[in-house]
Amino acid sequence: MSSNPIPELVIASGGTRARFDGLRLSVERDRTLWNIPVEAIRSAELGDGSTVRVELSGDASGARPGPGVPLSLPAANVIAAKRFRDRLLDVLATVEPAEDGHSLVVGESLPRFRHRFLTAEYRRKRIAAGVLLLWLVIIVSIAGPGALAFVSWLTPTGVFMTGVAVNLRIRPMLTLRRRGVTVTGRVVGSRSAGSKGSVQRYPLLTFTALDGTVHERVRSVVSVWATPSEEPMDVTYDPENPALATRPKTLSHSFNTVVMMTAGVLLTALGLFVLFLLATS
Repeated sequence: MSSNPIPELVIASGGTRARFDGLRLSVERDRTLWNIPVEAIRSAELGDGSTVRVELSGDASGARPGPGVPLSLPAANVIAAKRFRDRLLDVLATVEPAEDGHSLVVGESLPRFRHRFLTAEYRRKRIAAGVLLLWLVIIVSIAGPGALAFVSWLTPTGVFMTGVAVNLRIRPMLTLRRRGVTVTGRVVGSRSAGSKGSVQRYPLLTFTALDGTVHERVRSVVSVWATPSEEPMDVTYDPENPALATRPKTLSHSFNTVVMMTAGVLLTALGLFVLFLLATS
């Protein structure tokens, strides 16, 4: 690992995302992006909970930027909030605030995001998935519990699936939510999430930590649908273990986690139920 300039720092929570690159504070909320030059900022301090309170210079009575005055920027945890506040203060110490910072704020509307799985392109796949689910329900309804003895082996399978979901998906994300710090990194490749050629991929991330060290090709906790494009990306990492990092959450990863947990619990319960029937018959 080598040294590199301090990266862009990002905090995000509750529908608000703020990033600071040393020259500009960008705040995204309610599909609006507000760009605030560092000269427009008068002070930065910790607010209630895991928030950073930012005040602009000048009289606020005549101008109210969209995120609110003063700005209340929520972070995922206290550590991330303190790092973001400290970075702002370091830069503010070298800058002379403008007389009217509110007049320097520029806002722009962002397009509404729509996940591609909900587009017309994926309509056939949604129909196929619905038909398959209906067919499985019909088969189980006709077969009845007496015909399910062959699935008694599903209990260990269900326990295994639940353990994988908890240890490889849920627990790492809880750790990053509790003490993760977000910077701007880059996707530099991907790795299959299953067998070779699997559609699900784990992006490989390269990012610069706040201590200036570069971490290369770190596997993201969050997987994506198909091969990701190599582009700049928000990366959240654990300062105590930078090998634990992730790109922003995706709908497909969250859906797969829910499916894996649900299937694991149901398979475990189903297997135990069949064993109970066999033992009492």
